[in-house]
Amino acid sequence: MKRIAFISKPLLFSLGIIVIYWIMIALLYINIRDVKREKANQISIEFQKFLDPIIERSKELTEDSFIQNWLQNEKSNKVQTVTLREYLEKKKSFINCEGIDLASTSTEIVYQDEGTKIQMSPGVDRDAWYYNFMDSDHRSNYEFYYDSQTGVLYIYHNLKLYTPSQKVVGVIGVRIRYDNITTLLESQNKAGLVAYFIDSKGEITIHPDQTKIGSMDIYDFFGLLQKEEGEEHSGVQQLDHHDGYRYSFDNFPDYLVVTKAETGHFYSRFNLANLIMLNVLLLLTGNIIIYFFRKAQHRKREGKSV
Repeated sequence: MKRIAFISKPLLFSLGIIVIYWIMIALLYINIRDVKREKANQISIEFQKFLDPIIERSKELTEDSFIQNWLQNEKSNKVQTVTLREYLEKKKSFINCEGIDLASTSTEIVYQDEGTKIQMSPGVDRDAWYYNFMDSDHRSNYEFYYDSQTGVLYIYHNLKLYTPSQKVVGVIGVRIRYDNITTLLESQNKAGLVAYFIDSKGEITIHPDQTKIGSMDIYDFFGLLQKEEGEEHSGVQQLDHHDGYRYSFDNFPDYLVVTKAETGHFYSRFNLANLIMLNVLLLLTGNIIIYFFRKAQHRKREGKSV
């Protein structure tokens, strides 16, 4: 009976350690969850602060009387090309973007703020963005553009220009540096989290690691979005069966995802198997410590009795 009592005490001690350990894990999980939610809110606010002024000022440009008049008199003389370039250059500072392009539906020419002109043609891959956009019912869209000369990736925010009679006369393309957004996303890596954007099919569109662009996220976002089709979702939402948060925007088509980084803090490096192994080691370690402690105490008592 004494032997059973002797064994039961270290077991109880070890079980107590494990209980305390799991309580700490639970508290840590709650803290991590709150941190991720806070970071999702924080980055969404920062993203909106960056994007909203660009979107709103771009919309103002679609109703700009100078641009509307210029398109109507596009073929009148060459001097206007210089005037347009100067005007777009000023508007670039107003919108706070990297550049502005103006595409004419009449001549299918793209006028850039640098003063260059590009003649578009159907069937040319370079110009597919324009014809696809014109064939769609969307009033605005987003496109990626890689400048091979500078090695810089851009995001274009394109908006159709309408006359009072709702005839499309052109397209304004506002150019935004891709790394302006990824710099904001990278700030979350210090917290052991990763933030990126996905489209409605779950394909990664904006990520601090550009090699991940175009890859599919591990979570079935497409299935989730199909299930939620027709429902209004705004703000931060916790993802079912996924360790992260998703944020939707009114003026941006993609979804922000904030989740645990693949590598980083202590808590992110353990899966279920590792946690079970750790619990077994804690149990064995507790028993070994108690065993030698009891043995030392027993010898001490024997020495005193002699």
